[in-house]
Amino acid sequence: MKKKTLETVKKINILAIPKKQENETKIEAEKTKISNILKDEKYQLLMKYGGGDSKMAVYFTGSEEAVDEIIVYGEDKMKGMGIARVLGDNMNPSDILQLVRSLQKGDIDMDGLEGITKMFASDQL
Repeated sequence: MKKKTLETVKKINILAIPKKQENETKIEAEKTKISNILKDEKYQLLMKYGGGDSKMAVYFTGSEEAVDEIIVYGEDKMKGMGIARVLGDNMNPSDILQLVRSLQKGDIDMDGLEGITKMFASDQL
């Protein structure tokens, strides 16, 4: 199932900005841009979680059965902010979330995607 899920993913874009003094202006500018983009009605909220100093939201485009794009956006006052955009062809949201959980647990050996694995790790943004 994991291989079949991966085959529906065509492209992944990631932007992560760590919380540092020199990144403050850049983080605020990117948060504003991202917020404006995600207000577009084509982005449907799949789920939100977090609270206090950190939060994460998952958006998608397409239908619930055949997703074309998934956006995972997170911010943390102590760590910074990050966004991942996953483009695919008829992706299944529950399969993608299961894949993310497998990446978190280290159940998949994906040496080339180490940065993505770290981004989705529970102790990271």
